[in-house]
Amino acid sequence: MTSETSADKGLSLERRYRLFLAGIFVNLTAVHGIFSIVSSLNVQEGLGTTSFAVSYATSIVFTACVPVLIEFVSIKKVLLCGQSAYCLFMAGNAYTSYFTLIPGGIFLGIGEGVFWSCAFIMRGFFARKWAKSKNKDFDKTLSYFSGHLFTALQCGVLCGNGVSSLFLFVDRTLSKRAGNFTRSTDFTFCGVNDCQADNVTLANIEQYTPYYPATRYCLIAFLCLLVTIAISILYLAIPADAAVGDDEEDVNIDENLPLEEEILIEASHDEEAKSDHISACSKITETFKKMAKFTVKRKHLLVMLFPIYDGMLIGFVLAEITRSFASCVLGVDQVGIGVLLYGTTDALFSYVGGKVAGKYNRNIPYAWAFIVDITAYVFCLNWEITQDNSWVVYILFLAFGVSDGVWQALTNDMYGHYFKGEEKIAYSMWNLLAIAGMCLQFSISKLFCMYQKIYIQITVLCAASLTYAISYYIYYIRENTTSPTSGGERHLVSEEKSTNERESDAESTGKATTSA
Repeated sequence: MTSETSADKGLSLERRYRLFLAGIFVNLTAVHGIFSIVSSLNVQEGLGTTSFAVSYATSIVFTACVPVLIEFVSIKKVLLCGQSAYCLFMAGNAYTSYFTLIPGGIFLGIGEGVFWSCAFIMRGFFARKWAKSKNKDFDKTLSYFSGHLFTALQCGVLCGNGVSSLFLFVDRTLSKRAGNFTRSTDFTFCGVNDCQADNVTLANIEQYTPYYPATRYCLIAFLCLLVTIAISILYLAIPADAAVGDDEEDVNIDENLPLEEEILIEASHDEEAKSDHISACSKITETFKKMAKFTVKRKHLLVMLFPIYDGMLIGFVLAEITRSFASCVLGVDQVGIGVLLYGTTDALFSYVGGKVAGKYNRNIPYAWAFIVDITAYVFCLNWEITQDNSWVVYILFLAFGVSDGVWQALTNDMYGHYFKGEEKIAYSMWNLLAIAGMCLQFSISKLFCMYQKIYIQITVLCAASLTYAISYYIYYIRENTTSPTSGGERHLVSEEKSTNERESDAESTGKATTSA
């Protein structure tokens, strides 16, 4: 026990878990205090969305590498280093320039790739420890802990946008009192007419940025302080030798031992197992090979557009709606309020959509999300913005929150049901495609006008819905009509089993033919 750090002494499992949730909350508050206004603060030359494109391209690589890094470096060190990258991303937004925002985007990609993977791994660590110490069922405990984690995440997102709104509201209030700011009433180049022309942007720059530069610096300094606090909290919460893996075997440990001794014993088992691990490069290569093989499956090709579209939708809201509608029409001080509304309906309809899908099937929530999105896009294309109807911007945030709540929750759920027995790689592919969708949306932001990007969104949504309908017909309706127990998705498990068996038989036949 001499190797224990002073930070680890005297901390019970429950206290560590509460500190973990607090650290997650503070970290997300800091990140989302700047995230939703990056495209507005750095509107010149589209540098904000360009930095996002770089960040999510970086995130794709780091998301795949994190599991391997954790095997060779403790998850505690990986997570804390990832959080430090968030600080560098925020610092890069203090000044609008390629030399600050592009490196900042890379650091954001590192932070995103590391943070999300490690947060969910640590959720499993605490759930397993809690279930063992309380003699509870692990699956049920994991579900409870997932609820705790997502609550902390969502609260962090909401509070972060509240913080940025507060800083910017004070900036606008002080500038108005001094007679230095008058809100623009010319919406000619807002909404669907926004093409990010440099001369138009510069002429209306006060709509996108704080009037006083000190507001920007103070906001970023405060958010960096929050990240530092989050790092300190998680340093205390996460045991130095915490190790959790999907295939980790339970170690027989006396449940009366303090948690620190349990961790040390498990760490010794992990060290013995490390000798059997292949090199990091080989493992990364093998992971990409598996994902490439999974990608080209016919069944996956028919549904992969949905997570791509969902990623594009998130990017569209956070980069385009926040800049072309919220900032241009209402002012940058209102962006945080819009994203607050978006996050609220997103969380609510994730729950409602899941309940409806569980009772009936996912096609009903899919249908209403499709209708909401198409209606919102058509409205945007035909909306003539005036001072009197500018409040409708808030309705757009609410509407896209409704649809994203359905798409995000149920496409993730769909991957679990469609690919029984391959959940691990299926969920990784879902996450990768969603990130790719965001990266794509940020990449085309400067290349097209707003109305053109809306047409692209409509095209991808219609294509995703069509290919999903084809997959549903092939794998559910057509096959179940030949079954004496037809019933759509109610017989999903048996249908999936037969589908996987056929694919397995086909692979075996192919291998036998090759051998011959």
